[in-house]
Amino acid sequence: MQVRNIIELDDEIFLKDAYLMAEWLEQERITRFISEGEDISDKIRKSLRYTSCPIVTHLFCNGGNFYMIKHNGRSIGYLKLVDKGNRKAEIVVVIGDRAMWNKGFGTEAVRLAMNECFFRLRYESLMAKIMVGNEGSHHVFQKVGFHYDGEIRGLSIYSMKLDSFLALAA
Repeated sequence: MQVRNIIELDDEIFLKDAYLMAEWLEQERITRFISEGEDISDKIRKSLRYTSCPIVTHLFCNGGNFYMIKHNGRSIGYLKLVDKGNRKAEIVVVIGDRAMWNKGFGTEAVRLAMNECFFRLRYESLMAKIMVGNEGSHHVFQKVGFHYDGEIRGLSIYSMKLDSFLALAA
């Protein structure tokens, strides 16, 4: 019997989470498949220098929703739902804690995000852009039922429409 990975998406980003993200984003094994830019870790740290507030959610929610992925209360990654207009969103998932890779946490995070996206935020479409070669992410989005839409400039495009999600959830 397989035990399901229990995680949560926390929409409060604490100072310690931001520093943890900066640490993750210094690791080439993590950043090689994301398009945040090589200096994202430095940018995060610079933005934190001038805050004494323990909650820094506002620094991460530009243009969408941002969540820490937590397992047993411990941050293991982050997830963004970026508003693309016309009731469409793009999902970005990063499991930053390498000890948590290949354990199903990314899959569970995407499932939670789909519920958030379609039920609470009322989007009609969710898409993911996955770099060619990122086999783990390709597997996650295929496993949860996203449709492969093709490849553009080294990115594989996956999508999930509300009606498809509802059919899966039924």
